[in-house]
Amino acid sequence: MDFMQLMVDAHKSAEVDDDDDKDGVEETKVHGTKRPLTRDDIVANGFLFFLAGYETTATTMAFALYNLALNQEAQDKARQEINKVMEDRDLVDYEAVNMMPYLD
Repeated sequence: MDFMQLMVDAHKSAEVDDDDDKDGVEETKVHGTKRPLTRDDIVANGFLFFLAGYETTATTMAFALYNLALNQEAQDKARQEINKVMEDRDLVDYEAVNMMPYLD
C-alpha cells in the first residue's frame, strides 16, 4: 500500500471517530497522543511528494544534459545509440530504452 492511500485511510478513520463524538465538546490535545490526519495534512503531503519528485527528476535531467554538453564524445555516442535503436520505431517504449545500454 502506498503512502497516499495510508493518508486517505487515516482521514476516513478520523471522520468515523468525529461522528462518534457528537456532544460538541472539543477534546484537549495532549502532547504525544495520536491524532488523525486532516484534509489539509493530506493535501500538503501530496503536494510535497509531487514537488519533491519533480525537483529531483528535474535536477537529475539538468545534470545529465549539462554533462553531455561538456563531453562531446559521450554526446555523440549517446546520439548514435538512440538513432540506431529508434531507426524503425515511432515511439520510445520500455523495450527500446532497455536496448540502449550506454544510456543506462
